[in-house]
Amino acid sequence: MNENECYYAANLITFYAGQELIGVKVETQDDLQKLTHCIKDSLTSLAVINERLNEIALENFCKEFGVEYSSQRSGAK
Repeated sequence: MNENECYYAANLITFYAGQELIGVKVETQDDLQKLTHCIKDSLTSLAVINERLNEIALENFCKEFGVEYSSQRSGAK
């Protein structure tokens, strides 16, 4: 995933999470658990995207200063 794709994905996740939260009423413990699960899923996805953006920033820094860099993730570029 490149930088623009990361931001696009993050915006989609935020949009869909927001749509799911509109009109949510927490009246039972089950409602709260469902809401918590929804929010955790969104946060996990955003954390993965943020990690990729950090990798991209590191790759760009290394390219700029001529430092050899190898991603731990295969196919990350």
